[in-house]
Parts: sequence; structure tokens; C-alpha cells
Amino acid sequence: MLVLAKYVGKLKFVVVPLLKFIPAIMKTGGSMLATIWFYAMSMGWWFGVGFVLLIFIHECGHLLAAKRIGLKVGAPVFIPFMGAFIALKEAPRNAWIEAQVGIGGPLVGFLDGGRVVTALSPWLWLVGLPVMIWLAINHFNPILFLVIVASFPRLFFLFREKSAEERRYFEVTPQQRAIMALLYFGLLGLLVTGMGITQLHPVL
Repeated sequence: MLVLAKYVGKLKFVVVPLLKFIPAIMKTGGSMLATIWFYAMSMGWWFGVGFVLLIFIHECGHLLAAKRIGLKVGAPVFIPFMGAFIALKEAPRNAWIEAQVGIGGPLVGFLDGGRVVTALSPWLWLVGLPVMIWLAINHFNPILFLVIVASFPRLFFLFREKSAEERRYFEVTPQQRAIMALLYFGLLGLLVTGMGITQLHPVL
């Protein structure tokens, strides 16, 4: 009995940490499977599995970037036809930190990165708005309209008077701005080049 008690005592140090991860695994895994199923019903299983895996890799990029900085984040959660997100359990302290989390996804998975512009210039949101509206009109997608509506608070923020704390949030050094611009526009150029290559040499 003494040997058994010692064995059980050692085992709890393995089992208890695993039990803590079960809710996160269920939340991420369950929402992934549901999203795969939704995509598969309209576009086939190969597309569903491949597309969701790409989103998962992308979100892991955000997750790893946030962890590296020391931010507390939740596990990725998938929403069918909307993508996925990781919940930040604490707000970034400044635009540089927010941009580092934002660039983490595109560096790994080439999907988005709108938060990166906070470290470049918040006024770039005005540049992106007509582009989003044009895409929403010419390539109808309800998700794009939701993104546009969700961007209104940030656009309003540009024109209202800001507190000293808010102004400090957007204080970025020239070196930090240059690094983020190189990463952001470098990735954009790489993506556009890749899209051009696939148009010239489509995969059969």
C-alpha cells in the first residue's frame, strides 16, 4: 500500500496539469472540428481540413508572439466562416507590443495583420477603409462588412481628442517603426508575388 501511495502521489503531478489543459483542448479542438464540418459541407473535406489548419497555424503565430512578450492569452477559438481568434486576457501596454502580436500570425500563416499598423501610423486605417469597402462591394462577403462596421470605433478614435495616456500608447521609436514596416510590407509584397505566380502557373 505504501508503494501504491507513492506511485499515486507521483502520478498526480502528471495528471493534474493535463486536466487543466482539457478545457482548452475541448474549446480549440471542438470549434476546429465544427468549422471543418461547415466548410466541408459547401467546399469539400480537403478544403475544410486544409483551410482550418492554415487558420490554426496563423493563430498559433499570434499565440506564440503574445507568449514571447509575456501576455496572458486564451487558446484559439474557431468560428465557422468567420475565422478564429485568441482572447488576450490583458491589454497590450503600447502600440509596439500590439504590433508584435499582430505580426506573429502573418509571419507564420500569411492571413491578416491589421493591428500591425498601430506601430506604423493609426492613420493607415483610413487608407484601408476604402480598400475594404471596394472588396466588400465587388466580392460580396458578409465578413468584410462586419470588419468594416467593427472598424468604426477605431476610425472615430483618430479624430477625437486623446488623453496623455492614449498618446503614450502610440509612441513608437523610429527603429521599431522601421522594423514593423519592413516585416509588414515585405510580407505583403511576398503574398502579392505569390498570388501573381499562381495566376501565371495555376496548379492543375
